[in-house]
Amino acid sequence: MLLDHRICDSRYPFAYTLYTKEQNALMHKYRGVFRFMADTQDDLADAARTLDRLLNREFAEDGIQTKGRHRNWHDIDPTMPEALFEQAFIDCYGRRALDRVIREFPVIDMNGHTRWVDYFIRTRTGDLAIEKNGERFHHPILIGKDRYARQLIKQNSLAAYGIKVFRWSIQGMTSTDNFLDEMKLFFGDPGDFLLGQKISVSRGFSLFHHQATIAVFFLALLVPP
Repeated sequence: MLLDHRICDSRYPFAYTLYTKEQNALMHKYRGVFRFMADTQDDLADAARTLDRLLNREFAEDGIQTKGRHRNWHDIDPTMPEALFEQAFIDCYGRRALDRVIREFPVIDMNGHTRWVDYFIRTRTGDLAIEKNGERFHHPILIGKDRYARQLIKQNSLAAYGIKVFRWSIQGMTSTDNFLDEMKLFFGDPGDFLLGQKISVSRGFSLFHHQATIAVFFLALLVPP
């Protein structure tokens, strides 16, 4: 689990490529990764409640709403980040493997909202979500706490489904050799790619030992000295 402290504070600047690189490495290393933001005791309490909902599958299923924008319904041509990702994917795995990649994949988040994943890949070893992030719309310092919190709701909802979320900035995708190496490491053998299927909100998942430990840790932090 990652716990962000003062990540939206402009007094503590950082490169977004470093943010994505570190998160991607952790997503690859562990079976499941949740991420929360906590600058105050209230933030910490809210994170603990959210973690409990995620681990206990307390997802809102009534009155599902659509959040975000399905780009394929509005735009015909790929954007520059899409072109960068798809060409790099072809260079890495071949054009036929691109047929296993689903663009603009819908998922239901913990609050009952339909959210769109830029790219989704099903593999024999687990499901992968790929987000191509422009810094202007995703860097925590630039978007502020409210928008960053909504971004984490989407990411943590995916993690609760057992989906690993990999992010790259445009700058990260233009570092071609490094980007291809990261793809091969994180996505694995193309022979393991499967045809995509829709995700069910009620899909089960296991509580990992380290997640149970973190839940206890949260409770300990919330107990006043």
